[in-house]
Amino acid sequence: MFSSIYIFNFRVFAKIFYENLRHFSFRRLIFCLIFFFLFTLVAVLTLSLRLLDEIFFLGYRKTKIKDPVFIISTPRSGTTLLHRLMALDQERFTYFLLYHNFLPSILYYKFISLMKRFDRAIGMPMKHFWNWIEKWAFGGWKEIHPMGFEMSEEDEGMWTTIMHSAACGMFCPWFGSWSKDTFTDRLPENKQKRLMNYYYSTLQRFSYGWIKNKTLLVKNVMSSGRIKMIVEKII
Repeated sequence: MFSSIYIFNFRVFAKIFYENLRHFSFRRLIFCLIFFFLFTLVAVLTLSLRLLDEIFFLGYRKTKIKDPVFIISTPRSGTTLLHRLMALDQERFTYFLLYHNFLPSILYYKFISLMKRFDRAIGMPMKHFWNWIEKWAFGGWKEIHPMGFEMSEEDEGMWTTIMHSAACGMFCPWFGSWSKDTFTDRLPENKQKRLMNYYYSTLQRFSYGWIKNKTLLVKNVMSSGRIKMIVEKII
């Protein structure tokens, strides 16, 4: 099914544009242009890479997500602390880092692994550069939710890039009237099935392309709106 390769919520994408432009300002216009460019770029890259996965790494479809551990609760309830404590057991668990969310593709994961080996061989200039970017981009989150490209992180980013996340409210302050479109367990059954095909395929790609033969550890407070779907498809 094509939904296992890619899916995108064009309705939410269009709503973000509509609401920002309806409450017009030049600042919002600039935001819309940047938003359109970045999300279109990510969408094209994600679709292209996942299609290439189907050619070069078709064996990922045989990967079984066996006995995964999901940490789901309300925000600010200690889930990040629990997740990062459990992630210290690297012999048992594999888990998403922040940059894994950007392009959920086996080719992307393989490329990252290759670049990290190359960077270590030349003295790690790229690591120093990205450490500088981290301080600039995530410094304000330090006392709220410490973030870093190589820190264990929830997988909400991959839901946000396909416009199926409550985090899309960050892009539009008039989100309340259509936020239900991002809560998967409220969607029609056929849409739920397509979303879970995509999500399960993403977990398979990650388990196949990053670290094999370990228990998948996933933390996501916003998956409280996807519990029914996750239990039926994965658990």
